[in-house]
Amino acid sequence: MILNRTLLIFVALLLVVLQSTLANVVSLAGAKIELLPALVVYCSMSASLPTALLVAFCGGMFQDVLSAGRLGLSALPLCGIAVVFTNFRPLLFRDFWVIQAVLGGLAAFAASVWMVLCQLVAAGPNTVTLRTAFTVFWVVVTSALLTPLLFRLLDRLIRFIGHEPGKLEPY
Repeated sequence: MILNRTLLIFVALLLVVLQSTLANVVSLAGAKIELLPALVVYCSMSASLPTALLVAFCGGMFQDVLSAGRLGLSALPLCGIAVVFTNFRPLLFRDFWVIQAVLGGLAAFAASVWMVLCQLVAAGPNTVTLRTAFTVFWVVVTSALLTPLLFRLLDRLIRFIGHEPGKLEPY
């Protein structure tokens, strides 16, 4: 549905703005809150592949525009996460909060590893330290904890506009 796609892209923009403003206020040892991988998990579990890819790409581009990162650097791992999780959707129980948390943690881990690898290529091996591993750990933990909350919030929002959350839409 076009309305769902538009709504999810708007939510991606809102989450990117929220996480970029919260990064200055709330951080644990340099680890910032990552909400975009959780949104990509939600879209992968609740929408079609084109919708999940569109939200992942737009969200990654929004994040790169609002940060100091290179344009498109965040979009690639998020699109990969969307493709992988959409293909595994029939094997997973979408409404189980433990599955949501694990998928959110895996998505944040994949995106963080991608960023660390890009940092290794761009700045050399001396930039990755034990502090980097600690930062990745906290990003994964916070994303795993926030993903079930995001599922509940977005399910209520989708129900509010009159659609059934988790019901697959036609391409």
